Amino acid sequence: MRPQVFVSYAENDKNIGEVLRRLLEDQGLTVNVVSEGLCTTVPGRECSKMVEQALNKSDLVVALITKDSVYSAWMNQELGFAIGADKPTILFVEGDVPVSGLYGGRQYIRFGADGLGKVATTLSKALSELGITPKMKIIKGAKRPFS
Repeated sequence: MRPQVFVSYAENDKNIGEVLRRLLEDQGLTVNVVSEGLCTTVPGRECSKMVEQALNKSDLVVALITKDSVYSAWMNQELGFAIGADKPTILFVEGDVPVSGLYGGRQYIRFGADGLGKVATTLSKALSELGITPKMKIIKGAKRPFS
């Protein structure tokens, strides 16, 4: 069975979140993402329950910490749940976004304007350290759409 990973990112970071999702899938992982759009298109389901179920079945949590997500209530709840459940967590932190509070004291991988393409090697190493055998594949053109 392929390892499952929960990917947490802010709705404003959807483009680069999708790049991260593809990068993880290319590493041989099954990716769980609960987006704001999914929460509004499934009538009668409580979004927090969908997130909790996805987090519970995940072996690993990967979070994209950006200037847009650092203040996201949903992301803070998702990471709080993951930390409380003692889930292995990999943080991708954009540029000079401060790493404090909930994220403080945790290892993280910084990325810049060149996007996530260059972090594939670091991700592969982090997955190996967690006992997950990765497949290496670099995504070309994985750039952050800066405004």
